[in-house]
Amino acid sequence: MGIGSIVVSMEKLTESAKKYRDTLPDDNNYSIEELSQMPAYFGWVKCQHFAENEPFVMFLGGNDDGIALRFFWNNSYEKTSLKIWSELSIDSRVIIDVGAHTGVYSLAALTSNKQAEVISFEPNFLNFGRLNLNLRANTFSTKNTFMLGVGKAEENAAFSIPFGFDYLSTGGALGSKDDQLTYSASIVSLDSFLRQDQRSMVDLVKIDTESHEALVLEGMEGVLLKSRPILLFECIDKEVGTAVKEILLEYDYNFYLVDEVNGKVIPVDEIEPIFGQDGRPIFHLLNRIACPDNKTPRLGILAK
Repeated sequence: MGIGSIVVSMEKLTESAKKYRDTLPDDNNYSIEELSQMPAYFGWVKCQHFAENEPFVMFLGGNDDGIALRFFWNNSYEKTSLKIWSELSIDSRVIIDVGAHTGVYSLAALTSNKQAEVISFEPNFLNFGRLNLNLRANTFSTKNTFMLGVGKAEENAAFSIPFGFDYLSTGGALGSKDDQLTYSASIVSLDSFLRQDQRSMVDLVKIDTESHEALVLEGMEGVLLKSRPILLFECIDKEVGTAVKEILLEYDYNFYLVDEVNGKVIPVDEIEPIFGQDGRPIFHLLNRIACPDNKTPRLGILAK
């Protein structure tokens, strides 16, 4: 098959996907398994989590990115988390996106506050390429994107990438696995990577590192002490959640569960995943927020 034939085939698939999408309600809640069966779409996807938020675009290449895929078919992705993140970004100085993937949280922060210094870390070279593409498409600079992992200390470590239909958003994780692509990734700590002036101005941090969140926190204790940022992170492992809680209690943090479906932020004492009947963490209850005492009132206002 020649290049021309491939392009025509992609255009037909894209047109088919658009037509089918037009027959559906504006907002849907398809699972990732259901989305994998949808017609393939190739092109830019408008991403707008609330009407009052300025939209941005992300590229979707034949259903390869689960985040852009959800925006295209469901018209949303982590709606409550992104709403709060965007509003907190408005008056933040330095914003850190650890495990930036293809850039949804970096884009939301920059769209909300174009003067903020948003620093994005992504060790998965496939995601990193799409992250930079998405930033440029929205006219944002890529000078603060780094193909690095974040952990407790500087080191080189094995990093493995699983392959699936949405291979750009499967993330990857530290460690070597026989059935996955494994390569050596450079790891840094935030305390060693950030300049001294940056460490005292970090207002907001997102951490999505596939159960390595405690290691990230151990490597940013200087940031926690000097800046006391609000943290948004994923919780998929009980032991990791306990370790995260122990670290953050030393800095007088309070904890909240984000309910993406019902638009609620619920105070919790423990940081532990909530599992469904299939034994997997419930997708719309994955995220947690950790907020220091002095910033808790503002979080309460935004959550309403």
